[in-house]
Amino acid sequence: MTSEMSVRADRSDTLSDNAQETSVFRIEAELLASDTDTYNIQVNVKNGGADWEGIVRVSADEAYRVPGVYDTTLSLPKNSEKQFTVKIPKGASDSSDGSVRIMLLDKKNKVVADKTLKRFLSDQMQNLSMGILSDSYDSLTYLDMGGLGLYYYGSNMSVKLVELNKDNFADMLDSLTLLVVDDYNTDVLTEDERK
Repeated sequence: MTSEMSVRADRSDTLSDNAQETSVFRIEAELLASDTDTYNIQVNVKNGGADWEGIVRVSADEAYRVPGVYDTTLSLPKNSEKQFTVKIPKGASDSSDGSVRIMLLDKKNKVVADKTLKRFLSDQMQNLSMGILSDSYDSLTYLDMGGLGLYYYGSNMSVKLVELNKDNFADMLDSLTLLVVDDYNTDVLTEDERK
């Protein structure tokens, strides 16, 4: 679910000079609602070519004082897509443009796709992510308070609602600040998910 309060990047990829590989990958990123300590970046990689294995490397602008890069090993079968979340600690300098770079490296560390998202972190609104696990999600959308701020740990933050279901619950749980369970049969969740 993408709301008005999230920052989404669907710009064209800037890829390596290997023309055959350049048109097969698509990289998308969305800045999910974050708590006061991390930026939560949801990365979606699509492979329109042959089976691929390698590393997805996410790095933030150096002015954000991030200690290095964040690598995720990924296997993408032909014509598939995978999604995952990377948490980057906050500690930003206001003078930075907040760029995030996402690269796909093959097994030989050759860059096969490269995308830079300008102002990605600096465009983020301070917000709290509230996951809603309910068969009546629409009846609970008032919980975003119409965009008004909620005072939370010394800051006035907007509330971003995230619609949860059995398929995305486990993946999204770590990126949520608040969780609402209402009018939902939790028996369909695994024992670990219910804890």
